[in-house]
Amino acid sequence: MHPKVAQPDTVGTAEQVELAERLGRDPGGFESILTHLVEGSAVRRRSWPEGRFVFRQVPSEVPAAIVPKMSSLPDGVKEIFGEKELHYRGQLALATPGGDGSYYITSYQLSGIDLLAPDWGLYSNIMDTKEPTIITPTIGRVVHFFPGKGSESLFNTHEGDPCPAIITAVWGDRCINVAVFDPNGNPVPDPPTSVQLQQPGDPAAPPELHRCEWMPYQVKKSTGSESGEPAAGSETI
Repeated sequence: MHPKVAQPDTVGTAEQVELAERLGRDPGGFESILTHLVEGSAVRRRSWPEGRFVFRQVPSEVPAAIVPKMSSLPDGVKEIFGEKELHYRGQLALATPGGDGSYYITSYQLSGIDLLAPDWGLYSNIMDTKEPTIITPTIGRVVHFFPGKGSESLFNTHEGDPCPAIITAVWGDRCINVAVFDPNGNPVPDPPTSVQLQQPGDPAAPPELHRCEWMPYQVKKSTGSESGEPAAGSETI
């Protein structure tokens, strides 16, 4: 019998691959965490429900005299074993949080989908890493434009100082065209296109590249509004 192979459309999505590469911490293919799993670390997939993880049970021995008293073995199985010592080996367990604060432990068998998924990582890394914040760029919004190092004079600005810019085209959450203005309010002729838009929490871009960033007040806060202020109409006057 041939092993069942996961269909291509059930394997990790392009978004999962991009996320794993962008986080640059640990998430990746199953092979990237295999050594950690064997050595006793808890591992999980990012797409699993919060708190779920897999671990390797520590090899253990059950003395022969204890076997007849084990509550985890059916009576029929105890009869087969008799009073023989048991050796537990090579077991992977899946831990899933219960609604009462407990954990349910079941056996874990690696499926084809899990084997080929790109979002594996150490439990501690994934649980400590928040999903990146994405502010969706739209035409007409204002952003800060930072010229690449060495090209500041072309924009009549100084190193580290941003220029105001207006989004004129959107190619993705991290790629835009902009109209750039110098500190005097004059439009910069022939502004660069396909400029990288840094989202909150993204790794720093190479200094020699042009980039855009959201203004501090635009970054989403815990209030749920981009400015960090309470949403309009939510305050009692």
